[in-house]
Amino acid sequence: MLLLSLADELLCLISDTLRFSLDSLEPQDRPDSKHLKSLSATCSRMRAITLPILFQTASNRQVWTGGYDVSALWPHIQNLYLYDWPRNTPLEAFSSVFPHLIKLRRLCLVGLAAPSKSLILSISSLPKTLECLEFLETRLDDWSLSGSFSQLTPVSSLIMTAGFGHEGRNPYALDDYYDNMEHQQLEKNVSEILRHLAPTLIHLQIAGDFVRFETLASIKWPRLRTLKLGNHLLSGGIVPLPVVVSQMPHLCSLALNFRADSKGYTPVAFCFGVGGATLCAVLPNLEALSISNCHPNDSVIAQLPQGLRSLRVCALRDHPDFLDQYHSVPLNEVQAYRWIEAASKLACLVELALTLEKPQSQELLQLIANACPLLQKLELEQDRFENNNNDENPMQYESFVKPLQSLTNLRHLRLTIEIGPHNRRGRRGPRPAGNEHRFPVVCRFFAERLLCLKTIGLLYHNAMGRPGRSVRLGIRDRSSVWYTATIHRDIEGKVPSVAFWKFA
Repeated sequence: MLLLSLADELLCLISDTLRFSLDSLEPQDRPDSKHLKSLSATCSRMRAITLPILFQTASNRQVWTGGYDVSALWPHIQNLYLYDWPRNTPLEAFSSVFPHLIKLRRLCLVGLAAPSKSLILSISSLPKTLECLEFLETRLDDWSLSGSFSQLTPVSSLIMTAGFGHEGRNPYALDDYYDNMEHQQLEKNVSEILRHLAPTLIHLQIAGDFVRFETLASIKWPRLRTLKLGNHLLSGGIVPLPVVVSQMPHLCSLALNFRADSKGYTPVAFCFGVGGATLCAVLPNLEALSISNCHPNDSVIAQLPQGLRSLRVCALRDHPDFLDQYHSVPLNEVQAYRWIEAASKLACLVELALTLEKPQSQELLQLIANACPLLQKLELEQDRFENNNNDENPMQYESFVKPLQSLTNLRHLRLTIEIGPHNRRGRRGPRPAGNEHRFPVVCRFFAERLLCLKTIGLLYHNAMGRPGRSVRLGIRDRSSVWYTATIHRDIEGKVPSVAFWKFA
């Protein structure tokens, strides 16, 4: 009764506090909604406050319980996920619902084997509040869809990812996903989508399997600030990167995160040729650059924009189950030194990530510390870490601290360190062995000596549950994962505790 006697202003303040506090949390850290559901049942006033929080995100796999009028929930939905699992789930019924979703900001179509033309056309009836449209693991290679994408509601964010197929999440299903696809029609449909939405797009994340560099280069992107290309690079002619981004004047973040596949990956030079425009001349305001599996002689290393704040040179791979079939391109010692030398010329650089053939050495860390004194985030990953013996070597990580101590702004650190085998299960799911002893000891060792450090990550196996190797840590597309901890300090700056945070 005391709660019901509060003024409306206080109840609104409680509502805003609940909403903002939940929005700031990672999905896995959010509290169980059953408590909010209980609160919503107390009275109509509390129901009006809690409904926008409870039903901010909805999906067609959701079970509606608690006596709610489903139509009354539509105005509160901001994020809607439509799944085709189990397969052939009828989704056309949502066409009549779309006009009532007056606060919808994100629509995700997940795993659709063959979205109907009527469903695509119905997206045009969504309100202008829509900001993000996502096609996740959805097939868009049907010829009947041609012409329907020009009716899509303009959005500022578009995400299109390739999928693992519907026969199960395994490498062979992914191969079938691509082999059975009508690639020419897919490229045509994707081109139609991009040309229609390009005038309003600010963020674009798309699988490289869907679009050619020539298509990207032929479209004007007046507002685009973030471009992320992933999965695989389509075979055929490669347009120089400065040409690809020449019509993206406001681009601030560029990621070419192409993965090595099982069919024999050939490293690609993104910047090549003599003469012509350079990346730093075309994108002088670029702040973040991520490249995966680039050619060792790629001239992009000499064309880095001076305003870069984040530089990532990775060696991503497809399915971690079949390790010997992939030919990723990590940096050897000479190549790593070249990239560090290039990074030393970037006065604003605060984040550096390198994937190396071998674990980082004390000499390499010292070189990085001298070259990039303003670093706030450092990540050094060993390619094919899962093939190591993983014998604990305490002296190894102790020698790493001294060169890092000169990085007085370092907040986030990820290192390849051997701290023992990884093959134990905890009571609440998979956990790396030694979590109770080795992991916090190593983390605390660094935290006590690097006084500004907030998070630290160590590399662990992710062997997808294979017997005799490691447990699966929930990241399906990486052979190794970062087991990350947060560092909690008291007022005096000491280290009272180190707590596991997340896998990444």
